[in-house]
Amino acid sequence: MALSCILAALKQPEHNGKPVKAAAFYDLEGTLVSTNLVHTLGFYARNQPDLFRSVKKSAATLLSVPLFAVSDQYSRKVFNDLFFKRYKGESEDRMRYFADELFEKVLKPAVFPGSYELIEKSRKLGLRQVVITGALDLSVKPLMQHLGITEYVTNR
Repeated sequence: MALSCILAALKQPEHNGKPVKAAAFYDLEGTLVSTNLVHTLGFYARNQPDLFRSVKKSAATLLSVPLFAVSDQYSRKVFNDLFFKRYKGESEDRMRYFADELFEKVLKPAVFPGSYELIEKSRKLGLRQVVITGALDLSVKPLMQHLGITEYVTNR
């Protein structure tokens, strides 16, 4: 992630009308939720316009899991290149349309119970809440709204 994106997420912080000089940063996957990027890709693969495409994309996603695991261990850049190519041909409008269902069926049930308490405790300390994730912005927006987090850095 570019440093400029992170810095852009940190503009003009205030808490109770006073400047906030500290923030709580969270990685989304594995910290706040038990899911990872592949769960989201699998959801979109299953929700194609027709049964044939759903089966084809779901099978391709499932068969790619070992490749994703190895590439992620080797290089995050290689993983990102391989992983995000799987979204080729997907309509942004369609993914946006399914974002609320993704949240309700996949992401919301995966929120670790302690995440709510962790966020609330750090919020009471006056810390800004910032999530950094490799997920797509449209996929995590409903989750961020649910968690009450307005500052997050994502892929687009």
